[in-house]
Amino acid sequence: MRSARTASRVGMHRVGRILGYLPDMSTPFLLGTFTLFLVVYGLVMTLSASTVYSLQTTGSAYTVFVRQFVWVLIGSGLLAAMSSIDPRIWRKLAIPVLAVSVALLVLVLIPGLGIEVYGSSRWLGAGIFRMQPSELAKLGVVLTVALFLERKYRLLDDPVHLMIPVLAPIGVVVAVLLLLEPDYGTTIIVGGIIFTMMFLGGARAAHLAWTGAGLVSVGAVLMVVASYRLDRLLVFLDPWSDPQGKGYQVVQSLIAIGSGGPDGLGLGASRQKWMFLPNAHTDFVYSIVAEELGLVGSFAVLVLMFGLVFACVRAARRAPDRFGSLVAGGVGTWIGLQALLNLAGVTSLAPVDGVPLPLMSVGGSNACVLMIAIGLVMAIAREGDRALARDVRAARKRGDSTTDLGSGG
Repeated sequence: MRSARTASRVGMHRVGRILGYLPDMSTPFLLGTFTLFLVVYGLVMTLSASTVYSLQTTGSAYTVFVRQFVWVLIGSGLLAAMSSIDPRIWRKLAIPVLAVSVALLVLVLIPGLGIEVYGSSRWLGAGIFRMQPSELAKLGVVLTVALFLERKYRLLDDPVHLMIPVLAPIGVVVAVLLLLEPDYGTTIIVGGIIFTMMFLGGARAAHLAWTGAGLVSVGAVLMVVASYRLDRLLVFLDPWSDPQGKGYQVVQSLIAIGSGGPDGLGLGASRQKWMFLPNAHTDFVYSIVAEELGLVGSFAVLVLMFGLVFACVRAARRAPDRFGSLVAGGVGTWIGLQALLNLAGVTSLAPVDGVPLPLMSVGGSNACVLMIAIGLVMAIAREGDRALARDVRAARKRGDSTTDLGSGG
């Protein structure tokens, strides 16, 4: 029987080889640096993009910024705490985290408990202390899928041991609850996380092909059976067919991006944030970045997002155990896929799906849960770097000059 562990390590090794030319900095340092830059960048753009909306809805230009700043402070504390905890403890917490998130997803659907915004019931709580259970569900899915794939890695050639514990109780249950909100964008992210983790975990190519085909088919059906999703698809194909109606948001986003040019209009000088572009400080913050800071500011976002995903890949490759490797890979997929969906939507390269830009869009629960996940990856990376350093020292004592343990990947 083919070793799934071997397949996973080979995949990570290839990715590491591609990225191995980058400087061999500490992985936790890279994670912390890219996270810090994205969070600060996000706060600056929150202050710029939200002032008009905040003034018009609350009477103060700084209400939205202050709320986001408070959430970022909470998230930073949680990140620091998670980075100092032994990552192995999350094996015991994986199923409880998923169970709590599923319970919260159920509560969201109960009239009177769930908070409905724009026709979707996705939030619990009141005032500034509102949370989005779907964010916690992403973390629960990453942890639980990693746990099952670690336990079953010698049995992954058998689809029964792969599909039943991974796709049925985790993917299907979470996806159905998300679709009932409805939250199609997060459902895509959860499906992408599970599929990528199956690949990293060593699932056979045939099983991955059938799973991928099934996910794409179901996604396509769901896209066309709901009228509002079909409208988004038609708007994506030709947003200018109804520029004052269904295509209005996408058209205004494109106007903002096009107005920025190479240098931008200047920080704070956006025109579209004056209530022309809906959700300018949330899902469409990248449009305001492009308008105010131009190509340079837009490209900086891409570099920082890539850097954060790269740091997660390095943590996955250097993780001291299979569980840590899968968790780091899952978090990297989460960040990368969410960023990709958001950027594709605001630039009209894909239908708009209401997915926030990681660490930059306004959203307390999104920032907090993602920073918890990054803190967990930092703890995994720290353990991996320590193990790597021990292996390098041992290799040097043996006089092994051919080892590549210190490669940048």
